[in-house]
Amino acid sequence: MLALTNAILSCRTRSNAIPYIQQFRSVLLPSPTNPGQTPHQCDVCGKKYTRKEHLANHMRSHTNETPFRCEICGKSFSRKEHFTNHILWHTAGETPHRCDFCSKTFTRKEHLLNHVRQHTGESPHRCSYCMKTFTRKEHLVNHIRQHTGESPHKCTYCTKTFTRKEHLTNHVRQHTGDSPHRCSYCKKTFTRKEHLTNHVRLHTGDSPHKCEYCQKTFTRKEHLNNHMRQHSSDNPHCCNVCNKPFTRKEHLINHMSRCHTGDRPFTCETCGKSFPLKGNLLFHQRSHTKGQEMERPFACEKCPKNFICKGHLVSHMRSHSGEKPHACTLCSKAFVERGNLKRHMKMNHPDAMMPPPPVHPHPQIPAGVLTQVKQEVKPIIIPHHSATTTMHTIQQITAGAAGGAGAVQLTPGLVPLVTSTLISHNAAAQQQSQKQQAAAAAAQQQAAAAAAAQQQAAQQQAAAAHQQHQQQVAAQHQQQAAVAAHQQQQQQLQQQQQLLQLSIQQAAHHHQQEQHRQQQQQQHQQQQQQQHHQQQQQGHPQAPPPQQQQQPPPIALISDPGALARAAIQLQHLPANVEQHPVVY
Repeated sequence: MLALTNAILSCRTRSNAIPYIQQFRSVLLPSPTNPGQTPHQCDVCGKKYTRKEHLANHMRSHTNETPFRCEICGKSFSRKEHFTNHILWHTAGETPHRCDFCSKTFTRKEHLLNHVRQHTGESPHRCSYCMKTFTRKEHLVNHIRQHTGESPHKCTYCTKTFTRKEHLTNHVRQHTGDSPHRCSYCKKTFTRKEHLTNHVRLHTGDSPHKCEYCQKTFTRKEHLNNHMRQHSSDNPHCCNVCNKPFTRKEHLINHMSRCHTGDRPFTCETCGKSFPLKGNLLFHQRSHTKGQEMERPFACEKCPKNFICKGHLVSHMRSHSGEKPHACTLCSKAFVERGNLKRHMKMNHPDAMMPPPPVHPHPQIPAGVLTQVKQEVKPIIIPHHSATTTMHTIQQITAGAAGGAGAVQLTPGLVPLVTSTLISHNAAAQQQSQKQQAAAAAAQQQAAAAAAAQQQAAQQQAAAAHQQHQQQVAAQHQQQAAVAAHQQQQQQLQQQQQLLQLSIQQAAHHHQQEQHRQQQQQQHQQQQQQQHHQQQQQGHPQAPPPQQQQQPPPIALISDPGALARAAIQLQHLPANVEQHPVVY
């Protein structure tokens, strides 16, 4: 067992350690307590089961057989009980198992038990190799495969193998292009259900994972875990080239691909441009989809702008709210984006951006020793290690490396040299930490004074804003009064125009009547003159000529529209038997 342990420890990768694990598999895997009680054994992987139906269910994991198919949606299952539970979703959404803590319901009893353990914190399944505990048995089984190197699920399209069946199912969809999970809001499809769940939260705004320190919420649990490292100052992932620490493993991988390897494995099929990260490729591919509906899926609720990614939308929303969450700890300045804060720190506070002094190797110290000792002692995170602790750690590493092939060999004469190098590094780190603490204290005082000034300025701005608001309200009232007076004046003008038109129409009617009366009088006079002339010719006694009736004096035309309107009103109120005088035009 000691030889196996030294051999495994000497391997730097998991793939190199798998042959040793498989060679000593009988030693690593515990034998069943009652061998006679497991008569049914798998011919493929050697697993044993107490019941024949359990073996039959297990064999389907090798053959990928799914004999139980749903006639409603076409989904198939390898086990009958899974098929029965699935049918419950189609039959009016029946969920008979309810949680007593949060009233959440489940279709399967084992799902309820797994959920209840989240409330109670129970982890009954313990790994016999590393003593890690799990709430679900399948999680323990998948974890043990990391120790044994077992990967029973093999892809039929390529040579890749997987420890979990769901990982194989998700991988096969990359070959087939199947995306069965569709968003009901934007019709976007996903290969994995958890990706759909995280995507739907972008539409609903649901953020169920909350930080207990700053009350910040997240849509995904892994995002909350990464955020919690900011409060604990834990940077477990360190670059082997430049010793730069990272809180997330994917950030370290991105850093290695961008800065050190220069590898660009992701190529655009449209223009042939390559990128180091898959996210960069997806972001670039949207530049080839101009005019399409999903080019800018993230829309602002306060203005008509749309954005390609959610981060741009979040930064844009701060322009509406005025929020500046990224504040400098050394001065009173705050910024909307984190990149602007980094540029500010680099330009104005370069000393605070300097990393801890690196461990300078000595020419007599073999390569790799300081890195190995640094990982054990961690002088940056725990700077209070003594020389005795460091010496003891180096001796342990030397003893462990002696039995492993390919391990770093450290002679006893070099131990004091390595110890002194690390101690000097720790002292320099402590001095720099003290300087940073003093600078931070001074910066806090400046920030407090700046905050008081900002509060006073904010109060003045509030008073000015209140006065300006009152002035605006008064101006609005004046404007409304002026508009009302203008409308009343227009109504009066319209009434006068209507009266004037009525007066003109009446005057024209009177004029026509007067002309007609005059014509009748002229015709009557002409007839009388003709009769008188005929009587003279016939010898009748001469009668006096008819006298013209005296015409009433004409009325002068009224030129003033207002007087004409008043005259028209008077005409309307005259009695019917009053003789009206003609109007001269």
